[in-house]
Amino acid sequence: MSRALALPLTLALFAAASGARALPGMDSGTASGFAACAGRLASLIEVQTFAAPDAVPQTRQQRDMMLDLMEASMPLGTGRALELLQLEAKMAQDDLLMRARTDPDPRMARAALRRADREIAACRAMILS
Repeated sequence: MSRALALPLTLALFAAASGARALPGMDSGTASGFAACAGRLASLIEVQTFAAPDAVPQTRQQRDMMLDLMEASMPLGTGRALELLQLEAKMAQDDLLMRARTDPDPRMARAALRRADREIAACRAMILS
């Protein structure tokens, strides 16, 4: 399916879906939700580049879809704010993944990894992949 057809179809499916949960601090299905997910997926791409390179193309495609959805749904004049939100979400995901790898308390490391996984799962649910 071409990208031009995939975007409207995805938007229509997303509007009809009720199972995607909102991420903390943002509305799922809005430009801000899509921006935050694009940032989180960008963080995951960096980790996958070294840890799981075979997963990068799929994650990159999901990130690109989030960017397309963000652009399609963003109100005029919100570009800078959405870029900042995208960067903040990337840094938050980076922090979770770093704590998952380096926290000396195994329970805290597992909790950080579970949270990082939940955030990515919620983002993936937003695009019904």
